[in-house]
Amino acid sequence: MSSPQTPHAPHELHCPRCHSTHLVQRATARKVGGVLGAAAGTAGGIASAGAGAATGARLGSLVGLIAGPLGAPIGGLAGALLGGLIGGATGGLAGAQLGDVIDRKVLDNVECVACGHTFQSDEPVSESP
Repeated sequence: MSSPQTPHAPHELHCPRCHSTHLVQRATARKVGGVLGAAAGTAGGIASAGAGAATGARLGSLVGLIAGPLGAPIGGLAGALLGGLIGGATGGLAGAQLGDVIDRKVLDNVECVACGHTFQSDEPVSESP
């Protein structure tokens, strides 16, 4: 027996204000968390790559016969770049995942296209056909 107050299927997400099913998922915290996490991860990766850069520089100078006099600076630069890339990717992923939890549990993560109302829902918004 269906509820007289709910004009849609029980599992279909709809706007609590106008009952429209034209909804979009908002991912505000996920986007911000991803950007901040990537920035922090990149900075941390480059900073921690200081030790890696020093090792790369030593290795580069040891292989100086093959790499020539530029071996040490290239080794240090490669270490810092790799540290920054890995740190940025890891931080961005972690920040986006944390932001996703904040979106689902704290913020209004769904917006009604019909009336502009925003509300919180644990259910994902299904794509319109």
